[in-house]
Formats: sequence, structure tokens, C-alpha cells
Amino acid sequence: MVVFTIVSGFATDIGHPGSPGNIYRWTPTLGLSDPTSPTPSAQPTQTTTYTCIYTGENGNFGCGSYTVTVYVIEGVEILLNNSTPCDGESVRFELRPVPSSLKKESLDQLFITLSSKTQSPFNGNPSNTDNLSITNLGNYAYRIENALWYSSQNDHCNDDGIWDIEVKAVFGGVNLTDKAVLFVNATDKCLFSEAIANSYFTGEPEFEIEAVAGSSNTYRFIRALQGSLIRDIDVEIVGINEIEENSQYKSMILAEEQFHVGQLQGTTSNILDDLWRPENLISAFNTQFSGQSLNASSLGAAKIQIKSVFDKFTTIFLNADTDIAKDRRCCVEYEAKNASGASYRLKMECAYANTCPIIPPICD
Repeated sequence: MVVFTIVSGFATDIGHPGSPGNIYRWTPTLGLSDPTSPTPSAQPTQTTTYTCIYTGENGNFGCGSYTVTVYVIEGVEILLNNSTPCDGESVRFELRPVPSSLKKESLDQLFITLSSKTQSPFNGNPSNTDNLSITNLGNYAYRIENALWYSSQNDHCNDDGIWDIEVKAVFGGVNLTDKAVLFVNATDKCLFSEAIANSYFTGEPEFEIEAVAGSSNTYRFIRALQGSLIRDIDVEIVGINEIEENSQYKSMILAEEQFHVGQLQGTTSNILDDLWRPENLISAFNTQFSGQSLNASSLGAAKIQIKSVFDKFTTIFLNADTDIAKDRRCCVEYEAKNASGASYRLKMECAYANTCPIIPPICD
């Protein structure tokens, strides 16, 4: 017995080429294109075993038994290669017939449509786009060109943008559907970037001192002068290259980080000048040490202390978990966002690791 497998609606040829003059008969005849042909086309609606007999010069003979197993397409399945992409990332998926034992070619019988829609209310995104672009790659493989984050509502704006990818098909008058869910992330998991200062100051301060009478190594501190000490901040932007090229936020983030560079260097903003100006630090130093007696060792330590501007910057701005530090960081962020045109993120706090309040603090 020979076994063939088809999907309902398909046909397959059975039998073997016959000899001229022979008479062929097949049973049953249902689903056969020609029950008197040695090689009829079989298109049964259910699994059927066909038996062939032929009559020749020497009598009747059997010419084979053929079973045609018929499968019905029960559904169409969407298989995503990544269900949690970052904003701007491309996603591939393919369609598979159900049951999985069927070949992809069985989908050729179906009329297939694909669509995408937002699962939650669409409350906007930078590109103002509420659908995804789907490209057919052939052989029932597809690509979402760039997954787009969107906001569902203002108080949920750090949630994933959730999309339904739907397939609809018709097989034998029956509607077949499937849905895959895409969770698009646009938080700091996908959009991390930072402007980092690697150096801060160069040069040396000068000290005005006077010897203490009766001591060979003790001095009275009068005042510190700026000397050759100047702000010389080297800043680099890190993380931006890891952001998806098609992200709705990449250009905004880059512009913002470039503005942060200017904030740190004091070239585009003076919001951090009170932490970086040598004259401010020297003035505070003079207030603290004026009139004090210093020996040679403590004088050297004082020079190191006044030059170590980064200590103050770290205490006040980078690592301090205080309301003052948080407010200062928020002022820096608001100024950079406004200057770089990233107002969308500023208003909605979306797609950004930002703990600042909707209403900014008072920024002097």
C-alpha cells in the first residue's frame, strides 16, 4: 500500500502509468478525476483508500492500493522571534498552519490578511503613529520594520506599548484567526545614555600665607588665590550607540546628551556653575580656613582639598540621596529637555528613566 498526504482541498496523482489496451477501474470513485485512468488525480474530502484493478489480454489483475490521508487546516499560528522588543527594533515572525504536522505550503490555499492595532487606548507617541509597518519576506515570513512604543494614558506612560498582531484567513468557508502580542519597551532598559565627565580641572591654586613667629614650619593662612586652576572638563556620551537606530527617541536623546555636555563644561548653560567655578570654591575655602595655622603637611593637604572639586560635585549632585540633589538633577534634566526639543518626554515622563515631578522644582 502506498500512502499520500494532502491538505483538504488539494489533490495528488495516484497509480502508475499503464499499458495501452488495458482497462482500469478504481474503487471507490469519489474524489477521482477519472476512475478509468491508470493515474487519476485524487482529491477526497476525507482519508480514503483507493484500489486499482486492470483487465488485460490475460485477465484481471490488481494494480495497487493507495491511501490518501486528508488533513484539515484547523488554524493559522503567528510565531514571533521577539515579543518584547525595544522601541525602534525590528521583529520577525512567521505563519504556521495548525496542526503543526502540515507543511507551510498548505497555507497557499488560504486568503490571508495581516494587521496590527494598539491594545490600549492610543494616547500618542513622538511619531504619532498608531499602526506598524509589516513587510512580507516571502514563504510566510514577515518583518515588523520598527516596533513603536506608544502611551496608553498619562499616568501609565512608563508602561510597555502593547500591540496585537492579527492574522485572518478563510479556509473552506471557515474563518481562521490568531493573535500575537507585542510588548514594546521604551524605558531606560532600551534608551540608556549618559554624559560622563572624565576630567574636571587643571592647574594649581596659589596660597597667601605668612610665617608664624617662633616656628620654622607653621604658617598662618591668609587666603587662597585661583592661580592657574581652571575648569577643564572632558565629557563623553555613553550608551547612545546601543539605542536602536530607528527608535523614535534616539535623535532627541542624542540632542539632550549633547546639551548635558555643555551643561557640564559651562559652554551652553550655567546651571552647574556654582559647583564648578574655581572662584566659588576658593571663596568657600577662604571662609573656612582664613586665619588658621597650618604646618607644611596640612598646607599640602589643603592644596589637594581645594583642587578636589569633584568631591563637592559628587556630594551635591551625583550620589547624594537628598532632596537638594534630586532637585538639582531635575533642574538639569528639565533645562536639557527643553533646550533639545524633547518636550514630549518632558511632559509625559515617558520613555525615560526620570523620577522628576511633572512640575519642576525652582531652579536658580
